[in-house]
Amino acid sequence: MPHSSSLSKILWIGFFSLTFLTLSPAFAQDSNAQKEEQKDVQEQSVRTPKKTGWRTKLGIGYRTTPIGLALFNDTGYRKQLSTSDNLLLKNTYIEGGAVTMTSPAYFRTGGYLELVPLSVLKLRTNIQAAQFYGTYGFLMVPDDQQNPDWTVDEQQANADRGEGFPGQTFYWQSMATPRIKVGPVAALVDLRYMYVRHNAAGAAYDPSWDTLFKNQDHYFSATPTLGFLPVENDNTYLLTAARYEYVRVFGYDLRSSQVNALVIWGIPKSWVKGYNLSLTGLFGYWLKHPQERTNTTYLAFQIGATFGAQ
Repeated sequence: MPHSSSLSKILWIGFFSLTFLTLSPAFAQDSNAQKEEQKDVQEQSVRTPKKTGWRTKLGIGYRTTPIGLALFNDTGYRKQLSTSDNLLLKNTYIEGGAVTMTSPAYFRTGGYLELVPLSVLKLRTNIQAAQFYGTYGFLMVPDDQQNPDWTVDEQQANADRGEGFPGQTFYWQSMATPRIKVGPVAALVDLRYMYVRHNAAGAAYDPSWDTLFKNQDHYFSATPTLGFLPVENDNTYLLTAARYEYVRVFGYDLRSSQVNALVIWGIPKSWVKGYNLSLTGLFGYWLKHPQERTNTTYLAFQIGATFGAQ
């Protein structure tokens, strides 16, 4: 609600304008036309999000087996690369900024660079440093380094004994995501490589990636996804998808695979103004796991919000 001085000023301007326009009908018609035109321009600018500018993406996620909770944030500046309506050049951009992730187990921070040179290809690289803390956040160093045990039960026992190591870890990730959308059908393949280095005495279980890393290690994953959008308009969308994920950690040659059912709902923009909200639900089934989780299921949920350039 305006302050009283602002309200008085608005009323004074309105009274003066009404008196003047009553004396000058032709001017009134011209002024009304200008106002309508300005209103149309303003509404159009609201409907059309900025393509260049600062952008923030927030999210909070929860998973089961093992239990995990994290809050993540990307804040950066996005620069539109092309204004063409060509399908290959539309919505291309370059973006760079800072990334953070916080949980009851660890804190990670770093920087990222993201490039979409063509609408069918997204590239991203980031560097992050992590500090582990807390009962469940310590890096777990298995006693037997030749045949390490990092089952969920052993993780709990390790925490109960207070044997976790409050370590630091460095990550460098590079990702390439070819993608395509034809009508309501969307398909993509997320390819990820990561270099990991930590300071624990020997191999350690990393709760943020839910796997075992040697002091210096390499991680690779491939995740093809096929999705269908039964609802998609300017106000909301609904994506249903199926995906397969393959992961290999090279230190111990650990390999795992899983299939997922995924649902993403864009909360109607008419409900919230100024930013985009989404809800994600995932049901996973382990086809293969180096520990005891083969043929087991898990769930994950995420709430996301995006502000600024789109």
